[in-house]
Amino acid sequence: MDHAISLSDLNDHQRRARDVLVRGAACVEAGADAVAAQSSALRAEMAAVLGDYQVFKHERIFNPAMTNADPGLASLAREMKVECIAAGEAFRAHLQAWRVDDIRAAWSNYKPAVRLTINQLRRHIDREAEGITALLTALQARPAV
Repeated sequence: MDHAISLSDLNDHQRRARDVLVRGAACVEAGADAVAAQSSALRAEMAAVLGDYQVFKHERIFNPAMTNADPGLASLAREMKVECIAAGEAFRAHLQAWRVDDIRAAWSNYKPAVRLTINQLRRHIDREAEGITALLTALQARPAV
């Protein structure tokens, strides 16, 4: 695993994820009309960006760490992978619970629900940045076998 590339790639994925979440939050703050106009495109972009980020983490960081690391690092990687899957499922559940066609009619309920989901994803990404950086740093410090 090339840790320098992984950390650089991690930062790029996280920048894109944060950017799309910021734009999603701004859209919601602009009101129901803005959400009705932009929601389909933003949802598709969020799904693509967050999905790419998830695949990157699993394939390039978590899976290799789980198979090549000492038991403590493998456990951390496994725990982070489970949390990543849970965050992805929470996002998918939000999309399923709130169909685009239903948002305007349920705006007073949708707005706090989408804020909660976006904030949960932001916090997850922030916590994950710390954990992955620690994981990659520990893996890089290990002597080559």
